[in-house]
Amino acid sequence: MEFKSILGRVNGISTPIFGVSWSPENTEKDKARRLITFLEDRRVLFYEEEREGADFCRQSVELIREKITDFLQDFETDKDIVKAIRKFRSACRAFCNEVGAINFNNEPVPVQRSILNAELAKLRKIAGVTIGSLAISYGLDVEDELASIIPFKVA
Repeated sequence: MEFKSILGRVNGISTPIFGVSWSPENTEKDKARRLITFLEDRRVLFYEEEREGADFCRQSVELIREKITDFLQDFETDKDIVKAIRKFRSACRAFCNEVGAINFNNEPVPVQRSILNAELAKLRKIAGVTIGSLAISYGLDVEDELASIIPFKVA
């Protein structure tokens, strides 16, 4: 999805948009683009829950968390976008805590699916806001599959 389309449809994301008061550095934009590109290939964020296993989802979310940590090391901590990305990382930790819990595999399969679906919904909600914020803040396009989790206005 193109940046202009995302900008026109996003709902409830508060970030600075290009203007006199704030202009992202090219190096930051490049790093944000690399993070978005990485996330575009993380099916756990947008793929049908029934087609993903809990172990795969947990491993994928752990990779996302590691990538976010690497990403955050290059940014000033007082930027609003950093706060959103930290919240996404925290959601990744919470997901892994629930889906990776020792007793998770001891639960009946329907309970496991219910927990997985609930935790994926929480993670995707926060991820969508963060990805939308990155796209708007840095003027980035996002592939349609990943853009499907960005909270858009209902027309």
